[in-house]
Amino acid sequence: MLNQYNDILPSKIIEISSVKEININPKKENHLIVIDPCISLKNEELSVIYEYELNGYKLCNAADLFEYFDQCLPSELICETQMELFSSYRIQTSYNRIFKRFGDIFISLFLLIILSPLILITALLIKITSKGPVFYHQKRIGLYNKEFVMHKFRTMKTDAEKGKAMLTVKGDTRITAIGKIIRPIRIDELPQLINILKGEMSFIGPRPERRELMEKITAEHPLFYKRLLVKPGLTGWAQVKFQYANSIEEMNKKLSYDLYYIKSISLLFDLKILLYTIETVIFKRGAL
Repeated sequence: MLNQYNDILPSKIIEISSVKEININPKKENHLIVIDPCISLKNEELSVIYEYELNGYKLCNAADLFEYFDQCLPSELICETQMELFSSYRIQTSYNRIFKRFGDIFISLFLLIILSPLILITALLIKITSKGPVFYHQKRIGLYNKEFVMHKFRTMKTDAEKGKAMLTVKGDTRITAIGKIIRPIRIDELPQLINILKGEMSFIGPRPERRELMEKITAEHPLFYKRLLVKPGLTGWAQVKFQYANSIEEMNKKLSYDLYYIKSISLLFDLKILLYTIETVIFKRGAL
């Protein structure tokens, strides 16, 4: 299971995903023993593993490994015994329920005022360079599976989807000339300040998806629904850590970062994501 994450994990790993694999050759130079958190080991089997730890091997479970090295939590590692990590009562902290909302209101009002010239100029350029409306309104799924209308500057041709939900791909021909300019620096997302002010979104959180795509993704990866335990965000941990996803499997990999965020939500973590977002915008990473 770990092979697909070789790009972020250290070398020299022994992976234990069944009790049959605990007979480790002590002469092999492996630095780390990783145990699947969903397998059940007897006391005598655990004793054998702990002996290797005393002989210099490092021991951890797979979930801890990913949290430590890449601040993510792949859905494949979440078994029934760990579901309490994402119980909604653990997320309802004072920061998440009260202080974060005050911050959202204050910052969105402030940005709407100081960025109003940029918003007006962008709207004018879209209007004079392509046919169609200035804004793009689309139903998305938010907190607790409630539907809301998300606002963006239109960056695609008016018939881009023709009634069918489609993921954006690299070199997408549906993107307009102005869209190619404003998407990399996220100007197209500015109208979502209205969504934040209304309380439908937050500055930091998982990106909201359309119901059609949610149904496709959750059919293969049910834990994707756990993203609905927090408000969707203008930016998020998955957005700054992973490139734009254009397939179901890539959406699942982005989910690993969203799950880590949900488990670890805090003021300091939100500030960290904000700084990463500024860096991402400056260097134009992740947008199509």
